[in-house]
Amino acid sequence: MSPHRPASNTSSRRSPLCVGLAGGIGAGKSTVAHVFELLGIPVYYADQRARALMQSDNHLIQQIRQLFGPQAYHPSGTLNKDYLRNQIFNNPERKAQLERIVHPRVYRDFSRWREQQQSPYVLLESAILCTSHGLDQVDTLIFVDAPRALRLHRVVHNRGLPTKVVEAIIQSQLREEQHCRARADFLIRNDGHHSLIRRVCAIHRRLLAGTPCERRNSL
Repeated sequence: MSPHRPASNTSSRRSPLCVGLAGGIGAGKSTVAHVFELLGIPVYYADQRARALMQSDNHLIQQIRQLFGPQAYHPSGTLNKDYLRNQIFNNPERKAQLERIVHPRVYRDFSRWREQQQSPYVLLESAILCTSHGLDQVDTLIFVDAPRALRLHRVVHNRGLPTKVVEAIIQSQLREEQHCRARADFLIRNDGHHSLIRRVCAIHRRLLAGTPCERRNSL
């Protein structure tokens, strides 16, 4: 077992093994997560849950309003994503301030969700596992990688974002990716030349067999 998080003996009912799933924009980690779901493995999409909590958790909403002003939310009460993105994208200090209030709330939500699952293991999917203390939550880590040019093409083609914007996002995630790649127990190369399903199934079998560590081995 990976040393990311020590096993806990505080509960008579043991929580499922937690497998972190990380990867930069365009790498394909969401596609990998969907394959695991087809195999019956529950997936907690941390980024999606963060956005949901930012619109439903009253205490969190109040903190965000205090930090970024009333413009952080539309008059309808929905999160003003464009405004927040502009506030934090090129401002590391503001970004860190937002993360300090959002991430702990997300991981508390994840812990409650995890305790309700009955599967042998669960996936925690997040783009920022390594720099948000997400490794404190996981027992082992999968990192999804792909060539930069292919990632750029995927995002521009699928999401319609300008090339310069995608390049800036990829660059901003570089530090996170380096951390996750260095700490990963499993690597998945999603370059279109290797079978993604085959790789996921191989990792799935290892996890079910109770051998959740395969340092630096990948297809």
